[in-house]
Amino acid sequence: MFTWVTKNFYINFLLVSLFLDIEFSVITFNFFFLHIFYGFTSIVKDYIHMEELKIFLNFMIRFLLLNIIIILIEFFF
Repeated sequence: MFTWVTKNFYINFLLVSLFLDIEFSVITFNFFFLHIFYGFTSIVKDYIHMEELKIFLNFMIRFLLLNIIIILIEFFF
């Protein structure tokens, strides 16, 4: 048991800090979702050339991220 704890100390520390420090997890998820949103948006800007389709896909990206956030909130709380 002790070797498992020492080998995986960083994983245990991360899990404990996620449960104890809610601000850390909120900031981490915030940067995670911003990264996803800006990545999908840049893909749409680079490869889609029809304006109507760009607007629709940006709406769908926001809707997708909102659904993921709702699922994560239900899962954690």
